[in-house]
Amino acid sequence: TGKTKWMDIGKNDDIYIPRIFWTNSSSTLAILRLNRHQNFLELLMANTNRGKTKVIVTDSDPAWIDVNDISFLKTRDQIIWSSEKSGYRHAYLYDYSGKLIRQLTEGNWEISEIIGVDEENNWLYFYGKKDSPIEQNIYRVKLDGTNLTRISQKHGWHLPIFSPNYKYFIDYYSN
Repeated sequence: TGKTKWMDIGKNDDIYIPRIFWTNSSSTLAILRLNRHQNFLELLMANTNRGKTKVIVTDSDPAWIDVNDISFLKTRDQIIWSSEKSGYRHAYLYDYSGKLIRQLTEGNWEISEIIGVDEENNWLYFYGKKDSPIEQNIYRVKLDGTNLTRISQKHGWHLPIFSPNYKYFIDYYSN
């Protein structure tokens, strides 16, 4: 319509809005709200018709919060969110109400970045440091948290370019 619709981001104006995302619905906008000290992060879901928001996921750290990787699934009302709340950065699956469905990765290692999601085959692809903290390997895990697999073959630093269906990838790597 060309009309501006303001979203309610709260009364406190001493904040950052580091990211805004469309969800799988044009009537729902996701907004990340970060406090000035950058140690408390909230995910707000906004109704674009009314402008009303609801906090559904929060994350905090005594020192600092890295603005998380976040992926909105296209075919279901679910979110993949990364957090260091376990002491290591791992991936978590939430629904749009903020209910934790499951932790997707776990252990004394961390994911570096979410690469993408193959919803058709239920795979999450990500960079991880499971085998070595000085390497960037490519892994995948089922969206039910099973079948964690390293798919990069050689040791080193990998930067893949995936085909749209995640069936193939070109792997640029250095060792």
